[in-house]
Amino acid sequence: MDYGQSQLLDLSRKATQTSLDMAQAATVSQSAYLLNVSQTEQAQAILDTQIAQTKMC
Repeated sequence: MDYGQSQLLDLSRKATQTSLDMAQAATVSQSAYLLNVSQTEQAQAILDTQIAQTKMC
């Protein structure tokens, strides 16, 4: 393998690693978003229950 091929292989490896890092970051971001949505839905359900109980009094 000559120097040029070695450089191309190194760049390819770095590009692949960057893609993997970006995919992992996207997965973490999506997981955080879904957790946030879930917590928001839970909070809304609690508020709805409290409002319903208040209206009964």
